Amino acid sequence: MREIKIELTEDERAILEYNMFAYQGIQINFNQIFLSNFKFNNEHYDRIIDTLAQRYSTLQKQICDLLYSRGHEGIRAKSYDFFINDGMLFVRT
Repeated sequence: MREIKIELTEDERAILEYNMFAYQGIQINFNQIFLSNFKFNNEHYDRIIDTLAQRYSTLQKQICDLLYSRGHEGIRAKSYDFFINDGMLFVRT
């Protein structure tokens, strides 16, 4: 297992945190709606899934762009774990 450390600028950190929270927020909302036995139709379901996919795609694209911009090419999307700590992005492949 390899660990990559990327020092983030303030703008990169802020945007990455926003994208992480947006994706996680949709996940939480989806789980709450799904577990509440709310009677929703296909339109509701499709909108939630589309939004979840868009947020996930945005987050993964930003992480890949950060990796590529720092010379770490060839890492497949979601073949890694990542976290942010003290302005650093840690990616484990």
